[in-house]
Amino acid sequence: MKVYRINKKDLKHNINIIKKILKKDISDDNGNFPKIIGVVKGNGYGLGQVEFSKFLINNGINILAVSSVEEAIELRRAGIDKDIMLLAGTAIKSDLKKLIENEIIISITSFDDIDSLYSILDTKKEKCRVQIKIDTGFNRYGFKYEDLDRLIELLKENNKLDIVGTFSHFSYSYSGKEEYTKKQFNLFINCIEKLKKNNINTGMLHICNSSAFLKYPEMYLNAVRIGSAFLGRLQVKNIYGLKKIGKLYSNITEIKLAKKGDTIGYSNSEKMKKDTRIAIAQIGYIDGLNSGKYNDTFKFIDKIRILKNSLIDIIKDKHIFYMIDGKKCKVLGKIGMNHVILDITNKDVKIGDEVEIDISPLSVNSKIRREYI
Repeated sequence: MKVYRINKKDLKHNINIIKKILKKDISDDNGNFPKIIGVVKGNGYGLGQVEFSKFLINNGINILAVSSVEEAIELRRAGIDKDIMLLAGTAIKSDLKKLIENEIIISITSFDDIDSLYSILDTKKEKCRVQIKIDTGFNRYGFKYEDLDRLIELLKENNKLDIVGTFSHFSYSYSGKEEYTKKQFNLFINCIEKLKKNNINTGMLHICNSSAFLKYPEMYLNAVRIGSAFLGRLQVKNIYGLKKIGKLYSNITEIKLAKKGDTIGYSNSEKMKKDTRIAIAQIGYIDGLNSGKYNDTFKFIDKIRILKNSLIDIIKDKHIFYMIDGKKCKVLGKIGMNHVILDITNKDVKIGDEVEIDISPLSVNSKIRREYI
C-alpha cells in the first residue's frame, strides 16, 4: 500500500510561524495586518486540494487561490464557501460563465478577457467580482504599463465589474539577485498609482509569493500569497523554523539474497561486490521517486550545475537512501517504474515494514492517497 502522510501538527506549526512573521511587520494606517491568501493550486501543492483547503480555513486562512477553472469548481463542490480567486486569466466564455455561477473572483489579464466578460455581463443584472492582473516582467498573464490607458477607458465604460483586487507575480524572487524583483515591485506600484489617479478602484493589493514573503517584508502590501512556505519546502534558505511537510510510504513486499556478482535492476545498473540481503518495495518513478521537480525552472548555467553535481555523485558513488523503520537503507540499481530495491544487509527488516521517503508532495503521483495524521 502506498500513502502520502501529512502531519497536521507540523502543518499547523508552519501556519502559525507565517502568521507571526506577518505580525512582526508594519500594519496599515488602520492597524490591519496583511491578509494571507492560501494558494492551493496543483492539487493543493500535492497535499490534496480539498483537504488542504479545509485545513487552512480551519486555521484562519479565509481566502484561497487556484490556477484553473477546474480547481475552483472542485472547491465549491466540496462545500467551501470562502473567497476563491482564480489567478489565471481566461477569455473562454463557457469558463467565465462557470466562474460567475460559482462566485469565483475572476482575474482579468487581457483585453480579450474583458471583451468576453462584458458580453456575458451585458445580459446579467448583478456585478461580477474581479481582480486586475498587472504584468511586471513575467510575460505570462496581465496588462503592461503601456496598456493602462486603454484599460482605464474600458473599465470606466462598464459598471458591471466589482474590482476587489489588483496583483502581479514575481519571476525571480527566490534569487539572491534583488534588482529584478525590486524593479518589478516599483513598476507594480507605478501602475497602481496611475489606476488610482484615474479613479479606478484597485482593491486589495498583492504581489508577494512565498519566497518574496520571506525575503521582502516591505513588499507585503494588503495581502501575501502563500503556497510552498506552508509546506516548509522552500527555494530560499529556511531560517524561519518551518518544517518540511509530507512523507511518502510504501511496504516491503519481498526479501531475498543477491549473491556476489549478481546484477541489480534495469540495465544491470549495479553489480554486487558481496552477498547482499535485499528488500523490494512496490513504489517507483511513476509515483514520483527521484524526479527532478525544479530542473526545468533554471537557467542554462543552473542546468550545467545540476549536471556537474550528478557527475560528482556518480564519481563518488553516492547512492540514494530511504528509511525502513528508522534504519537508513541504500537504494540499489536504477529505480523502476513500480519498484525500488534496497540493501538491508545486517538490518532487522521484515515483510510489511514501511519504507519512508522524504519527497515533495508536488512530485508524488496525485493518485496516491493523502492521509492527514
